[in-house]
Amino acid sequence: MDGSGVKVAVVDSGIDTTHGEFSGKTITGYNYENNSTTVTDGNGHGTHVAGTIFANKDGVGMHGVAYGVTQIYSYDIFDDSGNFNGTYGATISSYTNKAISAGVKVINNSWATAKVGNVVKTITSYSKSQWETIQGSTAINAFKNLGNNNIINVWAAGNSAQSQVSMEAGMPHYWSETADHWIAVVAVDQNGKETSYTNRCGVAAAWCISAPGGQTTAVDGIYATKDGGGYERLRGTSMAAPQVTGAIAILIETFPTLSAAQIVDRILNTATTSGLTGWFGEGYSEAIHGQGMLNLDGATKPIEILSLSVGGETIKSSKRYSLSSTNLRLSKVFGQNR
Repeated sequence: MDGSGVKVAVVDSGIDTTHGEFSGKTITGYNYENNSTTVTDGNGHGTHVAGTIFANKDGVGMHGVAYGVTQIYSYDIFDDSGNFNGTYGATISSYTNKAISAGVKVINNSWATAKVGNVVKTITSYSKSQWETIQGSTAINAFKNLGNNNIINVWAAGNSAQSQVSMEAGMPHYWSETADHWIAVVAVDQNGKETSYTNRCGVAAAWCISAPGGQTTAVDGIYATKDGGGYERLRGTSMAAPQVTGAIAILIETFPTLSAAQIVDRILNTATTSGLTGWFGEGYSEAIHGQGMLNLDGATKPIEILSLSVGGETIKSSKRYSLSSTNLRLSKVFGQNR
């Protein structure tokens, strides 16, 4: 499985469509920098993110997690300097409507807008009513509408070394109706250690996951496509998020009958906590790492969950026990390796 047939959107600084790693792919969308359908990237951030998701597997350089994705929608909401284009509410409403009309299934969002200097304001920086005043109901309703249309949203948690994720990544904290379609992503290094810069999951722990983001650019930054050709290593939760987006594209292809909420549930429930540590040497913690490390291999296999009803009328409302916590033993075909 490689994500074939799944429509993916990248909301970022654009994509260098001339890069060889995107040969054979259809990349369309909208450029809010010059209000045109010409998809370009003068910053490089979006091209790197895009390569991590779907760069071709051609034996050259690197390949994306979901290298089989060929239908891509680029919504360029940042100019070449990384500044947001236009009015927040109008831009958010516009690109979300375009994504819905295009039939996009998953959107990568390696960005956050509420900042003071270079420090991202986290979801708990303000109350729900204050955020509604700051960001505006137009944008918030547009984000909620993505969930109403079963579009999964993957968000970088932010790179300010704070205990909470950004406002956009943390939306379900105040707007619970978005939770089934939201995933926040924090960054760990190649050894599973929390990076020095990443925001922590905090109140977003229930819909938050860890993925490699690179500790230092020169040593273990994520290697992906560079605007103008070639490749480069970059680090950040921006680099961790597209790995989760690629994994979701593969799961959508693998399990075409599952709903968006079920895909999100599968990603979160199969995450592994083994080997994860905090920046200061702490062991695994939901407040730091969320549900654990992205585990695509586990997510594509049958999940060994026994659901025992304790009064709920549906599986979702029932209490769940993993098979490993019971005396039941199934064959390996059910994903139980014992």
